[in-house]
Amino acid sequence: MSEPPWVEALRHADVQAMGLRWLSDEEAQAVRQAWTDTWRHARYDEGFVLQGLARIERCQPLLAGPEKSRRLSKRSEQLVVVLDPAESDVAWLSLSASMPPQAWADTTGDAPGIGATITAYTSATDRRRVELPRTEVLVKEMELDGIDIIQRTVEVLEPWMDDAFWGSAAEEDPYAHLDHDAGVFLLRMVMERAQDQHHGRATSISVRSLWSRSLLTVEQHPYGFWRYVLRYAPFTNRRAIEKLAGDQPGSRFPADLPVDLASSLMRGASLTREGIGRDLSTAAAGDLLALWLLEGDRPNTLGTFREALRSWRGEDRHVGLVNVCNAVGLTGLLQEAALDEGESAFGDSIRNVLRPQAEDPDEGATGDDDDDRDDEEDGDLGDEDEEDEDPS
Repeated sequence: MSEPPWVEALRHADVQAMGLRWLSDEEAQAVRQAWTDTWRHARYDEGFVLQGLARIERCQPLLAGPEKSRRLSKRSEQLVVVLDPAESDVAWLSLSASMPPQAWADTTGDAPGIGATITAYTSATDRRRVELPRTEVLVKEMELDGIDIIQRTVEVLEPWMDDAFWGSAAEEDPYAHLDHDAGVFLLRMVMERAQDQHHGRATSISVRSLWSRSLLTVEQHPYGFWRYVLRYAPFTNRRAIEKLAGDQPGSRFPADLPVDLASSLMRGASLTREGIGRDLSTAAAGDLLALWLLEGDRPNTLGTFREALRSWRGEDRHVGLVNVCNAVGLTGLLQEAALDEGESAFGDSIRNVLRPQAEDPDEGATGDDDDDRDDEEDGDLGDEDEEDEDPS
């Protein structure tokens, strides 16, 4: 088979100036074998893993590129330029042997376009949160014991992400101004402070992606709901993003996501604004909780909650919705609903939720039961069924 035009063009280009070098046949085979060995044991759905293995088998690693290292462990990952015979009109860039093959970044089919994509992923800087122009929100429903499980999953299984995490008490990246060769004492002090959580905010962890230096924040919310906040500069890898999440409404990710950030969204299904259930005749309390986490207190969102509180009277899901409203602080809506219900069983149940609870004398002054989880998370949504999901 003849080489695509972009490969031939690269053979006549100064690839060294692009930070690349050609792989020998032996080196290319070793790279493919490393990908296969890693991906064969990847913890994803079987179909997704088999799809990735098939792509690795047919593809040819061509050039090795720059490396990037995690800030704490110093573990490095290498960029590799790949030829996919099934889609040979463009070059593909692998950013980690552990990254899903579906997440290789696509480039335009010419040397300048390849160089531009490499530059975009290798020269990205650690911008402050407010300096990143794009923000997207996704919601996942996963029954986990705590947020530490998500952090460990990223640390161990997702080396295309950095390993410097921080909690909700930090407004910005606390490692941003730390020297790369900082001593152990200073590094440990920053790490300890970075773990702090702000008592007025949801428990969360934040971390940067390794290559695009995007920001991923994962917030823990009641009833097994997790809010993923993505802050990033836009990239042009639409083809790769569609391979990861599809292009159908309700499942698709923003087309301008960088691939390293998108790769960390593949454990557990994601709910988007397009995919959330808004039909009150079929929606459940969990759907409205997801809606709240995706959209916040927009007038139309509050209107949806108000209408559901009225139209679900006498149904089991009404109880779940009352619990949700209380958990997210919509006490004003509950007070309205209690007045609408009047002297009824449902009215009494709402007023019981609104009634201040007596403190447990065995607890501290803050009422925290020292299990590092919000007390409100121990409630339920009524009689709704929930499925367990393991992010690993």
